[in-house]
This record gives sequence, C-alpha cells and structure tokens, in this order.
Amino acid sequence: MISFYKMTKSFQDMKEGMSEERIKRIQARIDEIYQSLARSGTPCQGLCSTIYGDEWCQGCGRHYKEVINWNTGLTDSQKNDIIKRYKDVEGDND
Repeated sequence: MISFYKMTKSFQDMKEGMSEERIKRIQARIDEIYQSLARSGTPCQGLCSTIYGDEWCQGCGRHYKEVINWNTGLTDSQKNDIIKRYKDVEGDND
C-alpha cells in the first residue's frame, strides 16, 4: 500500500505524456481518497514508520508528535490543517 503523500507526488512526476482523460481519472481517484481521509478523521495508512524512530511517518506524512496526539491532543482545526497539507503538497506539484 502506498501512502497518500507518495501517491500524489508520484502522480505529479508521471503526468507528463499522459492523456487528459487518464489524468482526469487519476486526479478524481486522488480527490476521492482525500475526501475519504477527511471523513475518516485520520490520514493513517497503517504503515507507521515513527515506531522505528522516524520523525515523519513514511505512511501518512505526519510528524511523530501529530501521530501521538491525534486522538487526544489536537483540535479539529489542527487535524483539518494536517489533512489539508496533503492537498497542498499535491497542488504545489502542478
């Protein structure tokens, strides 16, 4: 399973040479996954690398403190800002 962050970055790197139809289909799937993350309330991909000492999770891209505090120490606004980073990363690569 590839992380959402890695998927959007890889997609941006691969867009050149793709048909507009294929780009639209992939973009729609990325948007669908993003919406699913927002509804589920967590960007967790089940591939947490922070347990191995990484500061930034290779699965979801969150800082280890964000992972630890997700259920108890972050406000909804803070969580939304973290989830929004994924959309911003995607937009920065256009």
